[in-house]
Parts: sequence; structure tokens; C-alpha cells
Amino acid sequence: MKQNSITKIEDKYYVNKHQYFLIDKKEIKSKMSKIAFPAIIMDTEFFNRSHDHNEMNKQLYSEEDHDIVYVLQYSFAQNFREIYTRNNRKSIKSMTMRRNYNDNHYNFMKQYDMTIKSFINMCINKGIKTLVFAGDANDAKILKTWINRNKQLLNNKKSELFILNEETHEYDVNTYDIYDVLNRNMSFSNFDKNGKQFYDPKNLKPGRMGENTLSLPSLKKFFDYMRTLSKNENFKEDEDIYKLCISALKFYSYDVATLEQHNAWNKDVKMAKVHCYNDVLKLLYLIDFLYAFMFFSDDKNKYIKNEKKAAPKPRAKKPKNVETKNTLTSTVKTKKNVKDFSTK
Repeated sequence: MKQNSITKIEDKYYVNKHQYFLIDKKEIKSKMSKIAFPAIIMDTEFFNRSHDHNEMNKQLYSEEDHDIVYVLQYSFAQNFREIYTRNNRKSIKSMTMRRNYNDNHYNFMKQYDMTIKSFINMCINKGIKTLVFAGDANDAKILKTWINRNKQLLNNKKSELFILNEETHEYDVNTYDIYDVLNRNMSFSNFDKNGKQFYDPKNLKPGRMGENTLSLPSLKKFFDYMRTLSKNENFKEDEDIYKLCISALKFYSYDVATLEQHNAWNKDVKMAKVHCYNDVLKLLYLIDFLYAFMFFSDDKNKYIKNEKKAAPKPRAKKPKNVETKNTLTSTVKTKKNVKDFSTK
């Protein structure tokens, strides 16, 4: 998001002439500190019974596997500062179910099982302690199913991400939902950049701070509101993700299809992959944004305009008519060590 673009007036942070937000820095810092690092910031796309409009003969979902993930996008982070300083666009990796046309060896469930085990092993081997989501209700259930179906992967291994419940002998997953912070510790004036109503207040909860403010419930609403700060980001998506998931179910389930059908559904799967990538990127940008307010004073926050710039110090003048000794001095220029926080 654009730096040096927010103006603070009293306790309000103005994005532009009409839009402002209030933020509880202390509470956000307390909540965000619960994220144990190293962490994975991630999102998934999945299909289930609700996406089956054609009553297909082959049903990849079941009562045991209610939600089937076909795209998983994720980004590693060792700490908040890494997210704050790196190029987050280049930090996102992907796991996607694949299918070629007329592939006689295609077996979705075998591929799905391999992907699940690969992700779990990656989390264990890298010592991941937290999975961070923007809305974790469905994803937490999916991941809990994954690990409890593959308990053997934790044999003789320690993990702070997968936590064994001694009573149920089932594993829980340590997840963190950023929406608790966004919904409860930030409040937004109900205007768009032109001074018109941003959203019908009947459809959103009121903000907990300030009068006539709103609580924004999603990444989409947050970045719609902050459009003037993120106008260089291409987050525009014309297709509804629900419809893309319907196509994904058809793509991975069909027994017989024309090449045109295969290509059309495959195109929708690729668009769902872009949608998932964008959600992870938005989540990283939101964490970056919150970090700036958590750990920096307003005069050092990169997003806030700082009108008071330090005046340059005047150069000392050489005194006149003063005799100096004819001495030889050498000056060695050195470069300070600068840490590179970028990732490959």
C-alpha cells in the first residue's frame, strides 16, 4: 500500500478527505503477539456438496471429507519484520491439484493424499508453530482432519503446530484468525473516497470505536475501503469464487468431457488460483500495515505523513587566519553492514 499517505488528526487516521479509521494499537499488539513464529500465512480454495449442481456420478467429497481442497497458497515468515521489509509478492508458493486431458493415469484422491502428506511434513520439518488465516473456521476443520488421518507422520517428532489432546487423543491445529483484530480493534467511517456512503450500515456491524463507524468483516471490504492506498495493486476479479469452485468440482470429477469443456473448467481453476494468491497477498499486506501501527510511533510509521522534516545541519566554516600544521591524514571510507531481508 502507498506509503506516506495517511494524515492523523487527533485520534483519527485519514485515508483521504472523507475516509478515516480508528485503531486500538495496544490491543492489536497484544493479540498479534499470540502468533508464534515461524508461521505460514495461507489460504485455500475447496469444493463440497454445495457446489454440486449436476448430481455427478463421481463424488470426490464425502461425509468424512466434506471439503476438498484443490488450491493451497502459502507464505513462510520467520517474524513480523520479515513480512514488513520483503517483497511479499515473491514470497507466495502454491500447491494445486492437476489434471491433463485424456490422462489415463489421473487419480485425484491419490494426488490429494500426496499433497496433504507433503504439506504436513513441510510444516513439521520447518518447525512451523502457527497457521495464519483471514477467516479460519473452515480451514481449521480441514487441517484438523488432515493431521488426524495422518498421525503416523508425527511419530517420534515434536510439533508446536499440531497439539495432541490427551483426553480425546486427537490433534488440534494452532491457527490464528486475523479477522478478530480487524473486526474488533479497527473502526471505519462510513464514507467512500467521494464522500458517499460506503456501505449500508444495516448490513455491517457498527465499529467499537467512534460514532457512526463500521466494522469491516473481510479482506475484500478492507481493501475496497483502502482503494486509494492500494490502487496500484491488481486485485480486481470479475468472477465469483463460488462459481469457480463449481467449475473446479466438474473439472476434477468428470468421466467424459470434450476438450472445450476441459479447457473452460481448467481456466476457471486457474482463476481460482489467482483469487487464492490475491487473498494471501492481501493478508500479508494487512499484517504489514498492522505491524507499522503496532511497533512504530506515528512520526516513524511509513504510512503516515510526517510534515516535520529535520532541517539540515549547517556545515562548519573553516576559521580564517589560523595557522595549521602541515600534517598528512588519510581517510578510509567504510560501508556499514546492511542486512538484506528480501527473500528469493
